[in-house]
Amino acid sequence: MFHTDVVRNELDHCSNCFDRSKYYIFVEVLSVQFILLYLYTILKICVDKNLLLSIMSTHCSDNRTSISEFFELPFAESSFKSSLLDDNDIDLGYYLTAYEELYKFCQLLGTVFSFVGSEIKSKMEILVSLKKADENNYFKTMKSMVEYEMKNNLLSDKNYISGSRTLLRLHRGLDFLRQFLERVGNLENHESTNNVGQEVYAATLAKYHSWLVRKGASMAMYVLPTREVLLQKVCGEDYNEALRCLPSMLAVTNEVYERTQNYLEEKDLLGLP
Repeated sequence: MFHTDVVRNELDHCSNCFDRSKYYIFVEVLSVQFILLYLYTILKICVDKNLLLSIMSTHCSDNRTSISEFFELPFAESSFKSSLLDDNDIDLGYYLTAYEELYKFCQLLGTVFSFVGSEIKSKMEILVSLKKADENNYFKTMKSMVEYEMKNNLLSDKNYISGSRTLLRLHRGLDFLRQFLERVGNLENHESTNNVGQEVYAATLAKYHSWLVRKGASMAMYVLPTREVLLQKVCGEDYNEALRCLPSMLAVTNEVYERTQNYLEEKDLLGLP
């Protein structure tokens, strides 16, 4: 049995001087557990903190996950841009990643946008579940999903939760969010966003909602703040940087929207109940 103090002293000595002969002697007598502890200690001493942060950042990027607590327009833009495939198709994985950022936007606004945020979340969960259970890549892209469901008559199956129908709901939500963000971007900091919210809602999502939901949404948006307060709430203090990114983000978002709109119209699916 090794004494803890002895091991600690040896580790401190080796990490400071790296005496090669003493290092090898020490390793030979250590158990596997103590070898791992030793290597971890050396790594902890030698690796620069900034390098660790870089590794963590790269890992998060590989998993296509935003690490900020605020709404990141550049992340949403890059995800939507990555979703744009050849033949006017859309990668659903990147589409959902971008939508996660839009859902964060709704969450940051609290109960004011709960009427759209709750629907976004439920529809995203459906598509994620369909993709996870998909062994043949039918749900990899917009076109492959729609063609698969149409070919197998799944859109008329009442016991089947349709990915195409779910995408249509997200598509409608995207229309509301893109128009709202565009209108907010054109306001002055001191101007209120409540009229913008109500007008955009009336022109987009309201036509698909019941009277009760419409009234609730309209009342909720009545308390929307000025543009400056709203942007600080969802983007943080450096909201001016977000404003600079907004035009390019909206350009990509509009491209995604138009592709989806045109394809669903081509397949006569815009009116799916």
